[in-house]
Amino acid sequence: RVSALLQLGRVDEAVEVARAAAAPSVAAEVASVLAQAGSNRHAWSLAPAALATVTGPGGPGAVASAALTLLDLGRREAADPDHPG
Repeated sequence: RVSALLQLGRVDEAVEVARAAAAPSVAAEVASVLAQAGSNRHAWSLAPAALATVTGPGGPGAVASAALTLLDLGRREAADPDHPG
């Protein structure tokens, strides 16, 4: 369903569906697609909450953890007023 929403350009709805799925792997995949499509704001909105649910780099969600960590780092860097980006 998320893929269909993204293909239709319904990004806000896709983000809400990914958030509701509560699976970090879904959120990581959607956030990565959004970031690659240039919608960093949407990708960054998914990363922090989903990152809190993954077990870390050594657990079963290692790929999701890595993707979400990179997205969250980008979000934090962009939000830093002293060193943006």
